Amino acid sequence: MYWVIDRASKRQDMVSRSSLFHEYLKYLKPLYPSESGPNTVKPQLNDVRTLLHPVPGIGPKLKITANCIHTVNEIRHYQWDEYKWSEERNPRERPRDYQNDLMDALKNMV
Repeated sequence: MYWVIDRASKRQDMVSRSSLFHEYLKYLKPLYPSESGPNTVKPQLNDVRTLLHPVPGIGPKLKITANCIHTVNEIRHYQWDEYKWSEERNPRERPRDYQNDLMDALKNMV
């Protein structure tokens, strides 16, 4: 078994010069920062989608039970931001940063 934590946990506190990552590392081993970042969101979401898709004769590899009502609700209402046309030649698709905490945790876990 191993533990995964948000990579933002590696930021050092200005006063204590410590980070959440190093505090958790004292008790949870092995502990790894998630591979999240601006260029990993879409591939991670595709991984989740693939695992939720049923495999013939087996079913989905990732199962979310009906009693996980908040997770099911978040997945059903997950949204992408509208394109923001700007100076960029190729505007990026971005997930809407609203009520997506469980989805973030799920994609980081996978």
